[in-house]
Amino acid sequence: MKALQDMTANPDTITVFIADDHLIFRDGLKLLISKLAMQGLCCIGEAENGNGLLEQLGHLQPDIILMDIQMPQLDGIETTAYLQKHFPAIKVLALSSHEDLWSVADMIAAGAKGYLLKNTEKDELLTAIKKVHGGGTYFTPAVAAHLETISQIRVSEKKLTRRETELVRLLCRGQANKEIASTMQISIRTVEGHRKNIMVKLNAFHPADIMTYAVKHGIHKM
Repeated sequence: MKALQDMTANPDTITVFIADDHLIFRDGLKLLISKLAMQGLCCIGEAENGNGLLEQLGHLQPDIILMDIQMPQLDGIETTAYLQKHFPAIKVLALSSHEDLWSVADMIAAGAKGYLLKNTEKDELLTAIKKVHGGGTYFTPAVAAHLETISQIRVSEKKLTRRETELVRLLCRGQANKEIASTMQISIRTVEGHRKNIMVKLNAFHPADIMTYAVKHGIHKM
């Protein structure tokens, strides 16, 4: 305990908290961080889900949280969004086995400053933590490949008009062009034009892509 106090008393020390629902992985990560003590890292806490993490923030204020995504009770995306709103000084670095586009996009949208995969090496972990702590961002190469697509999706979202959003909602209800035209009180040609514009804006190549987008962003529930 004294060694931990000595480390955290050093203003140059970067304090790290681990949020992950797998005990074996947390133990391994703590061991890895302990090997980086001479590089200025110190693990000051751990939790198996977001609720456990938030409960400890009353007496712990880590610099960096290594955040898993899929956790019971309160997952990493919800927890990161809460931290962004209520504890903006704490930086979140996602550490997950998932490298799919939507997991990355959701964590970035929630406020994560970086994203690592769980097979990361010690040197990359240290680099990522230091960059994020210094005010920058870090995305492992496999994840960084998604960033341009995510940026395009964000631009597309801003371009959807109210009428286009309404049309997407009706598509999700299974309405055909004729039914949509009647519901929206527009011509079938206008419906077809809207659908074409939506597919261009969302970079969608098939109607199923529009459905996926709608489900992802809750439009189907509107």
